[in-house]
Amino acid sequence: AHRTCQRTLVIESIVEKLDIKQAFFREAEQIFGDDALLCTNTSTLPISRIAEALTHPERFGGMHFFMPVVDRTAVELIVGSETRAATTAACRSHVERLGKEPLVVGDCPGFVVNRLLSLYLNEAMLLLCRGVSAGRIEATALGYGMPISPLELIDWIGAPTMFDAGRVFWQAFPERIDPAPMLVAMIKNKRLGRAVSKGMYDYQDGQRDLELSPRTVEFSKRYCRQKIEFSDRQLMEIMTIPMWIEAALVLRSGVVDTYERIDFAMQGGLGFDSNAPWHSFFDS
Repeated sequence: AHRTCQRTLVIESIVEKLDIKQAFFREAEQIFGDDALLCTNTSTLPISRIAEALTHPERFGGMHFFMPVVDRTAVELIVGSETRAATTAACRSHVERLGKEPLVVGDCPGFVVNRLLSLYLNEAMLLLCRGVSAGRIEATALGYGMPISPLELIDWIGAPTMFDAGRVFWQAFPERIDPAPMLVAMIKNKRLGRAVSKGMYDYQDGQRDLELSPRTVEFSKRYCRQKIEFSDRQLMEIMTIPMWIEAALVLRSGVVDTYERIDFAMQGGLGFDSNAPWHSFFDS
């Protein structure tokens, strides 16, 4: 909890489960009183659904930070159906005090950044299960303008959070995603990500090993449906076109109102470099 504009601002960041978050905020509303502003760092759950548990949903909104937080300039501020303009304004001021840039978006599963990100990360895992090496996946991501491998980003996010976020996306848009089965194996085998030094990669003193973990390779082979040979251009298209489609759907649904806001979400939320030479993959 922080003091801001003479008011208490509470920011929650716990497991991505609707019932658990609702229980937390019911209690927080009692503890911090009628003057507090309550925010959730949920990456996918609709704000208005969480707010159903509150007596004062007008004092509630989303404040979604991105991983790794120190390197990402944007913070999504999600406006629920009952969120008051003054609540959003106070959240904007707090984000700016942190030296970050607010991205105000409408309420929907995944908002903007995770609507795009869920598909991108899932495609990376599916490619791994189709025989594509982690090195090629990383090279494709970096060539497109992403700052790190999508497999490494999964480790930053954490496999449990990745699973919960993917489930929310699948429940909302089941026709647009084919969930990668190896993620469940990662969780069952306690390869939960960077926080426990074991995920897609192994970590030594916070530093990622160069090669994928042997256990991750084992899981990718276990869930391999069919090995497929992809060209560099095909890999780029498979990893990125689903994001383009989702961006168009986000814009059409009014979650944001301009393409520039989506560009800012990509750059500030995902660290995308718009000057990367990715376009060479699409030269005819």
